[in-house]
Amino acid sequence: MCGGEHLKIIKAVLVKRVLTEKSKETMLTSFESERNKLNLACKQLEFEKRKVLKRQPNQYDVVINRFEEELNSRRKRIEQLEFEIEQLQILPLGTELQAKKIQAIEEVEIGDDWERLTAPSEIIIKDGIVVEIR
Repeated sequence: MCGGEHLKIIKAVLVKRVLTEKSKETMLTSFESERNKLNLACKQLEFEKRKVLKRQPNQYDVVINRFEEELNSRRKRIEQLEFEIEQLQILPLGTELQAKKIQAIEEVEIGDDWERLTAPSEIIIKDGIVVEIR
């Protein structure tokens, strides 16, 4: 950009969600739904494990190891979800939760305050509406 007076840069922007009664209920429903699906998947895997063991009793160790890996992965996620549900229930309304990071294009011009340009930016969302940009 030889001789240009401005340049566009990509900057990370943190998106935060304000915890409201509505968003709390939505998150709880989502966590509980995922937990229920995982519990159902564990029951299905247990059933499949028994079925395979009946058909292949000489492969006991291989079958057990394969199914236990899958079951343990799902059980860990269930524990994580239960912890998140517990934490969400005790969080006060108005708490800002990190939702995600996005990238934004920022224009830099000669004379701009570099510290301001590179300072972390945040978008605050409340029930799906942008309420603040910091």
